[in-house]
Amino acid sequence: SECESGKTLTSQAKAVSISNLGPNINSKYNDYSPLTTKTDSFLIFTSRRENLEGKKFDIETQEYYEDIYVSRKTGEEWSKPERLSDAISTSTYDAAVALAYNGQTLYIYKGLLNGGDIYESKLESSTWTAPRTMRIINTPYHESSACLSPDGKTIFVVSDHPQKTLGGHDIFISKMKEDQTWTEPENMGSTINTPYDEEGVFIADDGQTLYFSSKGHNSMGGYDIFRTRFENGVWTTPENIGYPMNSTDDDMYCISFGGVGSEEGYFSSVRPEGLGEKDIYYYKFINETASVKNAIDSTTTDTTFAVDLHTGEPSDAFATINNGQTNGNGNTVNNSGNNGETADNGQNNLKNGQNGTGDNSTQQDIERTETGQPKDIITNDRSNNNNNSNSGNFKSIDIPQQANVIFHVQVGASRKPMPQKELKARYPGKMPVEQIQHDGWYKYLIGNFNNYGEARQVKFSSGTPDAWVVVYKDGVRVNIREVMDMVTYFPHKAILLACLIR
Repeated sequence: SECESGKTLTSQAKAVSISNLGPNINSKYNDYSPLTTKTDSFLIFTSRRENLEGKKFDIETQEYYEDIYVSRKTGEEWSKPERLSDAISTSTYDAAVALAYNGQTLYIYKGLLNGGDIYESKLESSTWTAPRTMRIINTPYHESSACLSPDGKTIFVVSDHPQKTLGGHDIFISKMKEDQTWTEPENMGSTINTPYDEEGVFIADDGQTLYFSSKGHNSMGGYDIFRTRFENGVWTTPENIGYPMNSTDDDMYCISFGGVGSEEGYFSSVRPEGLGEKDIYYYKFINETASVKNAIDSTTTDTTFAVDLHTGEPSDAFATINNGQTNGNGNTVNNSGNNGETADNGQNNLKNGQNGTGDNSTQQDIERTETGQPKDIITNDRSNNNNNSNSGNFKSIDIPQQANVIFHVQVGASRKPMPQKELKARYPGKMPVEQIQHDGWYKYLIGNFNNYGEARQVKFSSGTPDAWVVVYKDGVRVNIREVMDMVTYFPHKAILLACLIR
C-alpha cells in the first residue's frame, strides 16, 4: 500500500541533492517535462503559463493550454525562457515529450485531435520543421508521452488504448524496421505496467535503463519515479528511485544522465518549496560509499571521517570526531560539536549550566533564562576573535522557547566563529544561516521546521554532505530519537499520517 511504501522509503532515504531551477524556469503555473542533451547547454520544457501568443484558457481544467519553451544556460544561470518555435506552437495543446540524444529530433504531444497524438519535428539549419504525426505509433486514443533510444532504433510510447492496456496509461515499445518504419507498438507487460497509470518515460544513454513514473508498484502516493533495466533479454522489476526524489505528490518526467547510483538530471514535482504548481528540479545522486573530509578548505587538516549518506550523519562504526583538529586559524571545524558523540545519537540537552569542556579561548558564557536554565544564543558577537569577518550571514534571533518541537538542519560546527569564506564553502545554499553556541561549539543551522520530514528533505538538498537534523523542544536541544518517539505527525503529506500513528 502507499502507506507502507511511504514508511519504508522515507526510512531508507537516498543521498541526493535536489534544487529548484528558480524563477527563470519555473512560474506560478505548471512547468514540467524538462528535456536536454548531455551538454546541458539548453532546456526545453512545457509550461501552462500565461502568455501573449494567443494560447487559450481551458475552462474545464482552469489552466492555460500547454506550450513549449526553451532556456539557455550561461555558466550556472538559465536565461528567461522563450517559446521554442512558431512552427511548433499552435493555439491549442503543444507539449514537449522527448528529445533525441543528438538534439536534432523533438517529439511533441498535440492534443484535441485524434485523442491526443505524438508528433515529430526535425532541427534543420537551426530551425524546427513543422511537426509530422507518427502514424503507426498513434491510435484513435490518447498517446501522451514517448522517448527514443540512443541508437534511434527503439521508441517507447505511453498510450491508454483500452484493448491493449492493463489499466489506465501503459508503456509500449516499438522497433524500427529496415525500411525505416516502426513496428506496431507492443505492451511492455505486467512487469512494467500496472492497473494504474504509467507516464513520462525516458531511456538512459546506456540504452538499457528505463525511467518512468507510475501510480502503481510501491508508489508513495501519486506518481513516483521508477527505474528498470534490460538484463538477459528481460526487463527487471521496477525499482522505486527513492525518497526524497519521490514524495506523496506527483514526481514525473525524470531524465537522467550517468550510471545507476550516480545519476543526475531533471524532473518535475509538486513540492512545498515550489514557486507554483509543478516545478522543474535538478537532482544529483551522491555516491553512497563516500568518505567526507572533516575539512573546510586547503588550510584544514586531512583528517577524515566516514559518513552514512543515507542519513547524512557520521557512521556509528567509524566516526570519531577529533576535537583537537584545527584549521589554519586554530579553529576546530566539523559538523559535530557533540563532544565526541555521534550526530543526533547523543543527548545534547543543555542542563545543569554545563557549557561543554572544549578549549575555546573566545567562548562566551551561555545566557540563562529567568528560571536560571541556560539557553542557546544566536549571535554576531566576535569580540576577542581574529577570524575573518562573518557578519551579515546570521540572523540575530533567539531559539524559540514556546512549548513545541522545532527542527533545524546543522551544516557546520567549529570551536571559534567560522569565517564567512569557510562557511560558504561548507554550505553553498541561499537559506539564512543561524549561528548559535552550544556545548562549547559554534553551530550553524538553517531552517525552522515544525516537522522532521521537511528538515530531512532540506538536509539532503543542502549541498553539505555531512549535514544532519537537530531538534529543540521547548527551546532546549534534545536527542532526535527521543523526539521522534513523540512525533505523531509526518509532515510531507497527510496520506502518511495514519501510517505513522498506528
